[in-house]
Amino acid sequence: MSYEILASELFVTLSDDQQELVAGGQDFELAGSNFANRVANLQGTSNAGPDGSSANSTGDVTAINTAAQDLMGLGAAEVPDIEALGAAPVLNGGGTGGGGGGGGAGEG
Repeated sequence: MSYEILASELFVTLSDDQQELVAGGQDFELAGSNFANRVANLQGTSNAGPDGSSANSTGDVTAINTAAQDLMGLGAAEVPDIEALGAAPVLNGGGTGGGGGGGGAGEG
């Protein structure tokens, strides 16, 4: 058997599927992260008159949402159909603020 014939048998055209099978599959990585932050500070006050009522209230809320994912496959038969990590959801404060004070009628 001559060298030219041996060399030509080594270089055979393969389809992508055949190459993946021979090479050991597919390698993939899917990485993502997100972050959302919400801070609110509320202050209120109220007064009445002559030396009668007064009220004051304050409220603070801090909400943080964070997530991360990292998926890796080496030699997988196929890349899985996994959706990427979406955007961080909008944060809405679910709590209530601080209480206020009340006043009373003046003595006469």
